[in-house]
Amino acid sequence: MTKPPQPADESSRLEELDSYNILDTLSDQDYDDITSLAATICKTPISLITFVDKDRQWFKSHFGTSETQSIREYSFCAHALNSPKEPLIIEDSRQDARFADNPMVTGEPYVIFYTGFPLVNPNGYPLGTLCVLDHKPRTLLTEQLNGLKILSKQVVTLLEIRKSNITLQKIKDELEIRNKELEQFASVVSGDIKSPLNGISMANQILNEQFEGVLGKEGMDIVNVSKRSAEKIQALVDGILSYYKGSNYSGNAEQFNITDFFESIFAALPNDKKYEVTYPLSGALVKMNKTQLNKIFSNLINNSIHYNNSDVIKIDISFSEAPQQYFFSITDNGVGIAKENQEKIFNLFGSLSTAGNGKANYGIGLSTVKKIVEISGGIVTIESTPGKGTKISFNIKKGWPFRQAD
Repeated sequence: MTKPPQPADESSRLEELDSYNILDTLSDQDYDDITSLAATICKTPISLITFVDKDRQWFKSHFGTSETQSIREYSFCAHALNSPKEPLIIEDSRQDARFADNPMVTGEPYVIFYTGFPLVNPNGYPLGTLCVLDHKPRTLLTEQLNGLKILSKQVVTLLEIRKSNITLQKIKDELEIRNKELEQFASVVSGDIKSPLNGISMANQILNEQFEGVLGKEGMDIVNVSKRSAEKIQALVDGILSYYKGSNYSGNAEQFNITDFFESIFAALPNDKKYEVTYPLSGALVKMNKTQLNKIFSNLINNSIHYNNSDVIKIDISFSEAPQQYFFSITDNGVGIAKENQEKIFNLFGSLSTAGNGKANYGIGLSTVKKIVEISGGIVTIESTPGKGTKISFNIKKGWPFRQAD
């Protein structure tokens, strides 16, 4: 018996094999289907998908035998690794000096016939084989060999898909950890900001109420600047917390009347401005996460009011539905957004000056809207003309439960 020589650069080959995290995994129907088909095509009692480890060969799939691994020293597949570009074909191992006295030939499982196609990954490393075995001499037809070759490529494809999925899962896990850390950081920092900010706001209120006559107009102008600055910082802090808490909200879907929903929202509008509002009056019942929908429209309506120079603020909301989706849009007569800036407004902290009123849009509200909608399975689009207004449309999946685990 001839021991199988190690392939060139064996250490790198083993590293490549480890990168798939395939050894000692549970059975998989996709691989089992391939060995079953290989045995059927070649009319052999046994078919294996093997991976050659340092001291053993392990069977990812084993058709026709209950064995799951064998010693590498006795392995036919280990020999096949040394010619990765062609199959190893042994029609009668008893007539081959390399295998005649091999324990796998002279005893169970009595491997007389063997054909194995190396499983070569995209980096050129042979990891194992797709092989067929018989207890008697055999000669495969060209069509059978071609079938095995195709199936061996399919095994490699499955391996690459597995590797990609592992990589994606690692990225997902890392992003979730970073997102939680960032959320905690935002919460802590925002809390640290809120405490002195509340002190500033209280001091401004005292100055405003008790020292107006003492400070005079110039002094009160300074107090008002401080007050407005504190309010902007407060809005920014609240926006940060809202953004990072948005994707972790674990509420359930509930059924509610869409008309009642918008009536309650518009009833809470600030009363220092004039409005013309239209919204769905159909009284349709919808089922989704009401709290998150309220968060979406609170941000959108706030923007329609905040970025608007008109004497009368016009807000028009539309609603429709399809078998699987709800569709919403909100149109206003605000200052509008230039075409080149329309994508920027959805970026977190994406700052731009809107035409007409010079107010800086930090994008937290709209980035929160986009995040919520996309997690729900929808998309957000925008149409806007500077000086004429903006229309934002989005869709929400029916029955949207918005669970963190989804």
